[in-house]
Amino acid sequence: MEMISFCCKLRNPLVLLLLMIMALQCVSATLHRVGGKLGWNPNINYTEWAASERFYIKDWLIFYFDKNMYNVLEVNKTNYENCRDQEFMTNISRGGGRDVFELKEAKAYLLPE
Repeated sequence: MEMISFCCKLRNPLVLLLLMIMALQCVSATLHRVGGKLGWNPNINYTEWAASERFYIKDWLIFYFDKNMYNVLEVNKTNYENCRDQEFMTNISRGGGRDVFELKEAKAYLLPE
């Protein structure tokens, strides 16, 4: 009810249109299945996969993987380059092989090849 009365008070239809577009952008997050149909898998070229996707802040990455063989950890660049997972920043592996990660900021995420 408050939203309706707020909109009715707007005298310029362009302002209302801009507010509606902004609201749609806020709720249009995309769920990206990492690796596509094959999921999180060592046989995937993640550079090619990522090139076919468009990522935005508030989008989600979903990882499907064998929880007995793999994990999904966010590590810093040095630990990535040295293949060290002991000092991870974020443990994404929480859901038993079906885990999601929200893209909260614009930055590079490296996936092993």
